[in-house]
Amino acid sequence: MNCIYAVLLFTSQFHHQADRMVITGDENFPLYAVFDPPSVGNFPRPIRESNLFKLEDKDRFYGTHWARYCSSQMNHHSIVSFVVKDSRPITSSSPLSFSNQAAQEDACFAHMQRVQIFDKPGVPIKFSDITKNHICSESLVANLAFQRKISVVGPYRHFVPLQADSLIKVAADEPIKLKNLLLFGLILKGETIYNTNQALVWYQGHLHLIEWDEQKRIWYFLTNLRPEAPNGILIARFLDDNYTTSERSYDNYVADCLDKDLPVYLETQGSNFQASNAVDHNCLTLFMREGRFKASHARGSIGAYLSSPS
Repeated sequence: MNCIYAVLLFTSQFHHQADRMVITGDENFPLYAVFDPPSVGNFPRPIRESNLFKLEDKDRFYGTHWARYCSSQMNHHSIVSFVVKDSRPITSSSPLSFSNQAAQEDACFAHMQRVQIFDKPGVPIKFSDITKNHICSESLVANLAFQRKISVVGPYRHFVPLQADSLIKVAADEPIKLKNLLLFGLILKGETIYNTNQALVWYQGHLHLIEWDEQKRIWYFLTNLRPEAPNGILIARFLDDNYTTSERSYDNYVADCLDKDLPVYLETQGSNFQASNAVDHNCLTLFMREGRFKASHARGSIGAYLSSPS
């Protein structure tokens, strides 16, 4: 069975420019890519005539949703082609941030220039100092670092990519409040008890996986901040652990495909007959299951270095 995931961000009517769909693959098909949704608030809509059957049909609410597309007949490339055929890729050269803060970024950058050049030439500006005057915030510092206009140094610099030195340096001398970096200040935790210390987050236009260190009481990024391409495997693994497709779900899907009452049908076939054997391959091409993440407010800080994998 070949599977991929699609993760859909559906914001309010005032923030549709932030909407996007992330496609991820697993160890057998490493993939991470970002697309515009084919339509506002919707995954690609399958129809019966296309041989794709949707397991659950739910009203779409604002938030982050996931869909798992699997097929025993189609390879990974074919599944991806089907899912994104009506979507435009958001490339690395496209604006990836969730909002336009150009004016605030310019004001923050100008303030840093004044401090760096006139007040403390050659000395990194303390993060704790520049955020006191409210000209620069955590998110603005992150934006400027991702744009390579500044470099961040210090023990808590790991909320931005590592990059070459620039004229303007900020010393991250304290942990960064996680909620001030994330879209709407929200995290997306899983539904199983096995990895409750992990969560997905929307940060700098991308989907990332973070982990809570109970001993150090701080969050870490498990995914790369740049480049993002290797992140698909980690995200897919998190989704596999939390939103697996149960045998009951598959049985219901087979019943829909066959348009039969499956328990009665299986009973007529004998006790050793498997539901999977009932699949008419002319009928079954692509299996889709979808759901919605439960979001919660982010608490705690981030920025330290993850010294060893958990």
